[in-house]
Amino acid sequence: MNLADLHRSHDQAHASWRGLPTYQVRVVRRMLDTRIAGGRRRILDVGCADGYLLGPFCQAHEVVGVDVSSQFAPRAIAAGFASHQIKDLSSDRLDLADASFDAAFCGQTIEHVIDSDWLLCELNRVLKPGGSVIITTPNVRSLHSFFRMLLNEPPAFGAKYRSGHVRDWTTRLLRRAIENNGFRVEAMRGVEFWLPGGSDALSPLVSRLPSLATAMLALATKTADARYEVRPFEN
Repeated sequence: MNLADLHRSHDQAHASWRGLPTYQVRVVRRMLDTRIAGGRRRILDVGCADGYLLGPFCQAHEVVGVDVSSQFAPRAIAAGFASHQIKDLSSDRLDLADASFDAAFCGQTIEHVIDSDWLLCELNRVLKPGGSVIITTPNVRSLHSFFRMLLNEPPAFGAKYRSGHVRDWTTRLLRRAIENNGFRVEAMRGVEFWLPGGSDALSPLVSRLPSLATAMLALATKTADARYEVRPFEN
């Protein structure tokens, strides 16, 4: 396991929303519940950690977990996950059949992935046509980041010194990456507004202002099959 993976495991173990019904958790669960209504569904949780967030869906649906670390796999299975696999999300092909899932969730994970196009292509591959994906990630353009940069510090929760994050995302960049890989973005929401002490009280206020939120959510629908290609770097 490399240093970024170790940081990510630490982040998952100490995530502020772990075990708490934060605004972000409530929005993800409510949105996913709406997208999978109408019968038993197959749901993929990429970056599932201990399975806390999608655990409530396990009784009515088949939930499969994927994570870079084996640290939390027993907890995910105990939470009701049908299966769990350990993968490097930047390069490993998921051991899952094409077009075999109705929905996927990738929570606070894409910022840890070096090759985000690979991850998005794999999500596209395993989703059925018209399937839904929900992605949450920090937004480095947040108000919190503006204040930090005034103090000559890097953006909040960005790919900075001693951070496990290797990709910085804004609403525009996240939308571009998703749409480059066979999806249509249906909605973009702010799901967290950071306050000292970890208060979640103001998070609902940035729901319609994702570009200023500390963390954002993208909801997208698979509209075409994506093909992974190595492309030149963009500056």
